[in-house]
Amino acid sequence: MEHYMILSSLDTVLPHAGDFTVRLPIPLNLEGEWQVALLDYDFPKAPKGTHCIRVCTDICDEAIVGGTYKQVLRSVPASWYRSRLELPIYFRVNRSRLDSVRIYLTDSVDRLIPYPPSSIGEVTLHLRRKPLRVCA
Repeated sequence: MEHYMILSSLDTVLPHAGDFTVRLPIPLNLEGEWQVALLDYDFPKAPKGTHCIRVCTDICDEAIVGGTYKQVLRSVPASWYRSRLELPIYFRVNRSRLDSVRIYLTDSVDRLIPYPPSSIGEVTLHLRRKPLRVCA
C-alpha cells in the first residue's frame, strides 16, 4: 500500500512557502512501519545569499545533518528551487496516524527561509510501507 500527497501552502490559512501545515481531508492510519520521501517540490527562488535549502517535515525521523539531528527530507542547492527528484530517499514515518503535515524550509544554518508572507510552495510526498527484507 502507498499514498501520494501533493501539499501546497495554498491549502493553509496563512499561505507561506517556507513554513506551512496542511490538514489532511481524512486522517491516515498507518499500520506497521511506513516510510516517506520527497518526490518533487516547487518553491519561489531563495533569497540572495542562500546556498542550500533543507526541505523538512514533522512526520519523519531525524537524520544527522552536520553536528546535529534534523527532520529533513532533502538538502538541495538553492538554485534547485523547482525539481523532480529522480532518486527518492526514504525516511521512517514517526507516527501511526497523520492528521496534518508540516513542511518547512531552512538554510544551512537552520534558519527558516525568509520568503514573502504570501509566497506559494508545493511538495509531493510518497508514503509507502517499509519493504520486507527476505534473507536467503
